[in-house]
Amino acid sequence: MNLRSHRFSGLPTDAASVRSLLLLLLAVLFGSSAVSAYEVHYAKTGYQVTSGMDYAIHYELKKLIGRHESAFGRKAPESFKITYYVFPSYEQYRAYSAKNGKTVVPQLLGYTLSQSSYNIQTGIIATSLVQVVTWRQDAAARLLSTVLHESAHAVTHAFLLQVPLWMNEGSADWFGQPTWANGSQQQLDRSRRWQALAMRVDERRLPQFRD
Repeated sequence: MNLRSHRFSGLPTDAASVRSLLLLLLAVLFGSSAVSAYEVHYAKTGYQVTSGMDYAIHYELKKLIGRHESAFGRKAPESFKITYYVFPSYEQYRAYSAKNGKTVVPQLLGYTLSQSSYNIQTGIIATSLVQVVTWRQDAAARLLSTVLHESAHAVTHAFLLQVPLWMNEGSADWFGQPTWANGSQQQLDRSRRWQALAMRVDERRLPQFRD
């Protein structure tokens, strides 16, 4: 199999992405069959991932992978590995990110880095190695919400080489926020975001649609 390596970076926008998102929405409504294998690892950062968080990660990953497999009509990559870097403090999170050439701010609760190899004839991803990077936050519920959001990114990047920003963030916000994890903090965060959007609308500060 002729493979080529690819690191996720670009965010183009095209009609095919709209179709992909619609297929993904249908898949989430109608469920899926058994899913492919995947590997989860926890980097030694000094933070101990609880058994509850570990269970939640596996529970949601299985659902996310199954929905993507149904949407795109193919299995997850033969080698799909996710390593979670949960740092005990923001300072350690920032230092690790800087070491890897990424600048972060406190408002960036976490991010995902993925590297894939794919068949150049079919474009299908064969291997996907993903890092989910975050830190222990002020509330366990917020940390869990961040981890699940970034896990949704990880799965999407294992199926698509290029994902436009609106789909990348929109799908993770939709699929990475299960109802059972929608606590008061998450509801407050969403309320604040809606209020910020409403202010932009009232003040006519929204960007042009094409932009």
